[in-house]
Amino acid sequence: MSRYTEAMTLEQRLARVEAYLDIQNLMSKYAFYHTANRHQE
Repeated sequence: MSRYTEAMTLEQRLARVEAYLDIQNLMSKYAFYHTANRHQE
């Protein structure tokens, strides 16, 4: 654990993980649409 996350509460750390996963899912969807050439629709 880094010094940054040590100062966080459990709720803050969970929110950070959820945000990370949401961003990862969004970027995966973007990559899929771009690869399928559907990003302009």
